[in-house]
Amino acid sequence: MQLLLLPGLHGTSDLFGPFIRALPPSLDTLPLSYPEREHLTIPSLALFVSEYIPSNQPFVLLAESFSGAVALTLASKGAPYLRGILLCGSLVRHPHPVLARCCNPLLIRLTPDAFLLHRLAGAYVTDDLRSLCGDLMSRLSPAVLSARLKEILRFDALPLIAHCPVPVHYIRPSRDKVIPKGQVGLLEEHCPHVPVTVVPGPHLLLQTNPAAAAEVVLEFLSGLTGVRPA
Repeated sequence: MQLLLLPGLHGTSDLFGPFIRALPPSLDTLPLSYPEREHLTIPSLALFVSEYIPSNQPFVLLAESFSGAVALTLASKGAPYLRGILLCGSLVRHPHPVLARCCNPLLIRLTPDAFLLHRLAGAYVTDDLRSLCGDLMSRLSPAVLSARLKEILRFDALPLIAHCPVPVHYIRPSRDKVIPKGQVGLLEEHCPHVPVTVVPGPHLLLQTNPAAAAEVVLEFLSGLTGVRPA
């Protein structure tokens, strides 16, 4: 079983280090990055990811935040060896999609990194994470981030979750300051078959509480295969 890691709005695998180190070495893990300077729509990103999925072995997608939409879109198009999807802090349906009109590159460029990091990590931030995120923000294109943000604010994941051909498990960070708390209520109302696990931590859960997040992932994988990766 291979585990593919799809990144958040930033689109890079650079932040997956702590989480990968929390996983057993025997687990075949592939972290993916999206093009940094080119905006690809959610369907285009799903097609991009499809180029990396295994053609001869089962796999699971772990989608961080923004990439929940990418993973669900890929599943809806058909992926023969896909066995399950884990959504970590993903938006289900934004209560105010009109906010997408407010997203523009200038606003992103003018937003202080310290404010963004506070929303993403809060009291869980470390010096290493602060340094890594600072380097990341200096490389990312505000135009690409703005376009991705507009798309995800308009995206309705509920129909895709409800009709997803493989099991879906939702991981909710307990101290998430990015995704509204009501998202889990929507999920429970419209997709009661989808289990939700609350894990202590902020939106950047895989970076700040990787061991607890890894435990949820390993339990999900063992439920699919009957064997826990060790």
